[in-house]
Amino acid sequence: MGLYDGLTCPICSKEFEDGDDVVVCPQCGAPHHRQCWVQHGECAFAADHGTEHQWKRPRLKSEEPDSDAEKEGLHCPRCGYLNDDGTLFCIKCGMPLQTGNGQKNTSNSSSWSARGPVVPNPLGGVNPNETIDGIPVGDIAAFVGNNSYYYIPRFVAMAKDKSKITVNWAAALLMQNWVAFRKMGGLFAIVAAIVTLINIPSFIITLASSVMMMPDVANYQTILFQPSNAVIVASYIMPFVALLMRIFLALFGNRLYMNYVIKRIHKLKEAHSNPMDYQNALLQKGGISWAFPIIYLVVFSVVIGMISVGVTFSLLT
Repeated sequence: MGLYDGLTCPICSKEFEDGDDVVVCPQCGAPHHRQCWVQHGECAFAADHGTEHQWKRPRLKSEEPDSDAEKEGLHCPRCGYLNDDGTLFCIKCGMPLQTGNGQKNTSNSSSWSARGPVVPNPLGGVNPNETIDGIPVGDIAAFVGNNSYYYIPRFVAMAKDKSKITVNWAAALLMQNWVAFRKMGGLFAIVAAIVTLINIPSFIITLASSVMMMPDVANYQTILFQPSNAVIVASYIMPFVALLMRIFLALFGNRLYMNYVIKRIHKLKEAHSNPMDYQNALLQKGGISWAFPIIYLVVFSVVIGMISVGVTFSLLT
C-alpha cells in the first residue's frame, strides 16, 4: 500500500495492510477502512474538522524535513498549489503529495521515484473540475473505489466520444466474475446465465463419458444417457460463443460499467440531500465485492455436483 504504511484505521485501530480497501476523508485526508467508515457513518475526526486539531498525517522518523523550507508546506508538483504539511492529496488538483514510502512527491512524470513507487492519482490525472453527465469525477472515483485511476480517464474519454471503445482485459478474462466484482447485479445475472449455458454441452458429454466408464452401467443403461447429436454439435460451437462473449466484454465492459456507475450515482444523489449522507452512500454502495464472485463459484460448483451425483445415482439404482 505504501502511502498508508505505519498508519492505523481510527475506527478499528488496525494497521493498514496491502490489499485493504481504504478511503480517505475528503476534508482532512484521514484514511479509514471502507467498511469501518460505512459503519461509523462519517470521519472518525469529524469533530475536529476546521479546527487547529484537525487530523494531519503523523510523520515517521524517515519523513522528518531536511530543511526549514520543507516545513512550510507541500507544493503540488503538478499545479504548484501550496498545501498544508501532511496533506495526502493536493486540495486543488488531486495529485498525490506523498510517494510510496511517505516521502514528498516532487515529480509526476513517472510512476517510480528513486525512493519507491508513486501512489497513483485516484482521478488518473483527470482535472478534478471535470464532470460526466453532471457528476463530478471525484464522486465517481469515490463510488468506483479500487483502480479508479484506471476507470476515470476512460469514462471521461467515452463520455466525450460516444463511439469511443476502450479495452478491458480483466473483463475479458474474468467475464461474470469481473461483473460480480464490480457489483453490477443485473448484468451479472445475464452474463452468468450465458456462461452457464455455454458450459452445459461440454458438461453433459464429460458426465456421459464418466458414466460409460463405470462397469456397473457399461452394458445397457448408458445407452439411455448417450448425448444427442445436437449436444455434441453444441459442444463444438459453445467455445466460439464464449470467445465472442470475452471479446464483447473486453470492448464494451468499460462502457457498461460507466453507464451503471452514472445511473447508480444519480439515484444516490436523488435519495440523499444531505452531503455527508450522500458521500457515505457513495462509499457504501460503490466499491468492489469479493463476496459476489465467490458465492457464484460456490453455487455453480454445488449445482453441477448435485446434477452429477443425481444422474450417476439414478443409473446405478
